[in-house]
Amino acid sequence: MMLKWLSNSNRGEAPSASPEKGRDTLYLHSEGRHEEAAAACRELIALNPLDVRAHEVLGCALASLGDAAGAATAFGSALRIDPAFVHAHCNRGLSLLSLGDYAGGWEEFEWRWKRPELQTLRNMFPGSWWDGSDLSGRTILLFAEQGFGDAIQFVRYASIVSKAGARVVVDCHPPLKALLRQVRGVTHVLEDDAEIPRYKLYCPLMSLPRLLATRPDSIPADVPYITPTKDCVDHWRGKVAPAGETMRIGLVWASNPATGYAWHKSVPLELFAPLGSIDGLRLYSLQTGLPAEHVAQLPPGLQLIDLSDGLRDFSDTAGFISNLDLVISVDTAVAHLAAAMGKTTWTLLPKVADWRWGAQGDATLWYPTMRLFRQQIAGDWSGVIARVGAQLRVLADGDRARRD
Repeated sequence: MMLKWLSNSNRGEAPSASPEKGRDTLYLHSEGRHEEAAAACRELIALNPLDVRAHEVLGCALASLGDAAGAATAFGSALRIDPAFVHAHCNRGLSLLSLGDYAGGWEEFEWRWKRPELQTLRNMFPGSWWDGSDLSGRTILLFAEQGFGDAIQFVRYASIVSKAGARVVVDCHPPLKALLRQVRGVTHVLEDDAEIPRYKLYCPLMSLPRLLATRPDSIPADVPYITPTKDCVDHWRGKVAPAGETMRIGLVWASNPATGYAWHKSVPLELFAPLGSIDGLRLYSLQTGLPAEHVAQLPPGLQLIDLSDGLRDFSDTAGFISNLDLVISVDTAVAHLAAAMGKTTWTLLPKVADWRWGAQGDATLWYPTMRLFRQQIAGDWSGVIARVGAQLRVLADGDRARRD
């Protein structure tokens, strides 16, 4: 899951033993043939230990195989050859974060700001980049640099910045604006047609863990830190089953196809068909975008209530979630949102998951109400759904016993 950083730009060029073979390693990795790519890279490195590109692709292949420690070592080897290799720094940071080395991981991840496209983003804002200095009586702009889920996960730091004495202004993607107004510590969310509050400091949300020295034992995980408005909650209350009548479960089966590795994180909807045989459940679709169209051809036995046409933005999604008992989601922004609201959330993960979920275990330090269901075999979602179904039966049986 490192390929998005892989590039020949922003680094000094080191000699390659075989340019043609070097292209083959990247091709093998991009085709998902990670073991072959790793073997080919090792052959290149044996021929020329200074082949920086081979070290980098080796790191990417190992990361995709779930060997975060080996990946970090490979990226480190690339950096010993070329200390200014931006993408190797960034990927090493993600590997270290996967391993729980937050001190080293955040430092390396900060190298992303040397990428040209992010330098352009950084230069869009007037004022000074916050360096962690005293914030008493100051106004700071916190901006979302990456995806929806990242913004939801890291906006938790707004309350810490606010408690440090700052007035917190947030700039984010339009579908998040109404939602993030409800975050603890946020004073103002920028609107395109409104006057921009005066500020002298700014900082990306994903740089806050480094500046605030977040470690695994100091992750700010006080949920809920996002609460939907009463109007949104009331609006959706009338559209779902009354509380206590049945277990109300929201379902998201696919990641946004426009994002990288969506295929890696998405579950074919037909695999959820066994959940339809569990009595006492009512399933609601929280899926949006193109995958939401899959509801038109539900697999036999699966009943899924689709109200997704009413989800205009994430504030609507939050209001919907507030009226559910459980959210089951693949690794998407909805999983982050439900858990940030303190809702019981089951997140379905591929065998090699994103850095934030770590390499193993069914719990995450980022969200105390979230449970992780990981693939045990790469690509096998059926086993994940079988474990989800078994746990749902236990919950449904307990729920019926309480009602009886």
